[in-house]
Formats: sequence, C-alpha cells, structure tokens
Amino acid sequence: MSMPSAEINTESLTKDALSSGKHVFVPYIYKLKQPRQNNLPVSIMDMLQLASEDDYASLQPDKWGIPSILKETVSSRTNSFGGKDLTDGDAPAPDAAGLDVILMPCMAFDQDLNRLGHGKGYYDNFLTRYCSGKTADGQNRKKPFLGMYRRPFSIFPMTTLPSDHKKL
Repeated sequence: MSMPSAEINTESLTKDALSSGKHVFVPYIYKLKQPRQNNLPVSIMDMLQLASEDDYASLQPDKWGIPSILKETVSSRTNSFGGKDLTDGDAPAPDAAGLDVILMPCMAFDQDLNRLGHGKGYYDNFLTRYCSGKTADGQNRKKPFLGMYRRPFSIFPMTTLPSDHKKL
C-alpha cells in the first residue's frame, strides 16, 4: 500500500499479484494490547492477507489516505506470522510459510539498503520481529527479498545513510 501523494502507486502491482494467485499481505498498524518488555513501541505493524481483488477494492483510506483493512475484518484474516488476527508483537510461528518479497516505501536508501523512511519505524520493527523467528527445523528465519520503492527525486549521492537501527 502506498501514500497517495508521497509514494509510488502500488495498485497495479497489488492487483496483478492477486489476479495471478499470489498471497498478498498488506500493512496494518495498531496499538498493542499491553506494553511489552522487548522494546516494542506502543503502535506496531503486522501484515495481513488480502483474500481477493474484491477484498482489495473494499479497503478504505486511513488518516494518511493509504488504503487500509477495516478493523472489523482483522480477526478473520491470516497474518504473515502463521496465524489469524493480530500478533500483538509476537515473533512468527515456526511453521509459518514465510514471506518471499516485501515492498517497503522509503524516502531514500543507500548501497547497503539502509532505509530512510517516514520516521515511525514500522517496517524496521516488523522486519526485526520477522527475522527473530525460527523455522520448524530451528534455523533462523530467512529474510525476504526487500524491494524498496521511492520517488525519483529521493536519490541522494551518499554511500551510507545515517542509521541507528541494527542491521538485519
């Protein structure tokens, strides 16, 4: 999903993936039920599955104008961590199928794919949680391919962006 005025429109890519039978998960931001001890912020992001092109068409703009899942439908949706509903900050289940690709918005990125986003850290926190999980055979969860998209004017002539996030 993309901010209508600040990011590349991902509508045709989303529709094409759905019509091709791909599993498409979209961001859903919410407040945790209870504060966590493991440095999670008050609000976090999960990825929830879209069921169809009609489901995609039913998304409603949030306060930033981003097409978003309706709160009433969240509990029936599959999340990208291998369960239904929200994760409430948990790591992926060992038997979760995993994600192949994540398209992440950014203002800029450097040659090491350090990302400069919009400042809330939702994607960075999500990736840290996602990669902290183990697979059913006890291996570290494979990091998905990260496709970062940005507007053309966001290219900066620097080799490294300042970052206080741990490398994944």
